[in-house]
Amino acid sequence: MYRIYSKTKRMLNEEKQGESRVRENRMHGLVDEVRPKIRNSLRRSGFSLVELLVVIAIIAILAGMLLPALKKARDVAKGISCISNLNQFGKAAGFYYDDYNSAIGYQMNTSGAYWYQLIGPYLPSNGIVKGSYNLGVADRYVCPATSMDDTTDTSLWGSNRATIGLNGKFFLLSNASILYKLNPRKPDRLSYFGDTYGLRVIKWTLSAPPVVAEYRPGHNNAINILYYDGHVDTRRKGSFSMTQDTPFWSNAEDCAGLPD
Repeated sequence: MYRIYSKTKRMLNEEKQGESRVRENRMHGLVDEVRPKIRNSLRRSGFSLVELLVVIAIIAILAGMLLPALKKARDVAKGISCISNLNQFGKAAGFYYDDYNSAIGYQMNTSGAYWYQLIGPYLPSNGIVKGSYNLGVADRYVCPATSMDDTTDTSLWGSNRATIGLNGKFFLLSNASILYKLNPRKPDRLSYFGDTYGLRVIKWTLSAPPVVAEYRPGHNNAINILYYDGHVDTRRKGSFSMTQDTPFWSNAEDCAGLPD
């Protein structure tokens, strides 16, 4: 009888000691207190296929909403960069005028030099025709809204594929005497340089080719134009005549009162 009592007492003591050790281990973080049911629920808490598809669909919708805005912002940035390039052209042309008392012509009969050779010393350069691609290499002033594939391959200018050109209707070889000390009636309306397909731009008849010598609407159907007074403006295609002498093209007295 005493043996049974002693054995029972010993078992109770061992059970108490075990519970005591468990409590002590729990206090020290050595025993996981999470219940089995909770552990099982945690194991099953990943995304289901339907939930994953919903998340992907939401991301696709957001991307579709944001991408057009990003493209528009990128186009605006390219337009600002192009305007900055033309502003540099305007300053360089002003420096040339200060030195020679003359506007820059497409080709000057006094030296035979073309406009990009005349303006070159006033613009930092990598040795390429200003605003052009040459044998696949881009000048630093190339319009950022274009690639070489957007330019016109023509034998008129050798290997040069221009993105900026001169108003060749007025600033011509034959007008060299007029360009000397030029003081136009409406300098804020007389186009000087702009986005082009070639090194010069002239007005065409309606039956003439639409490229090579035309302003290039490369900014969402708009064209950046440097005017003779030095300011740059963005014009929509069709907002000026391509078939008639106007103050946009010429300083002639007989067109002074006409709209662009």
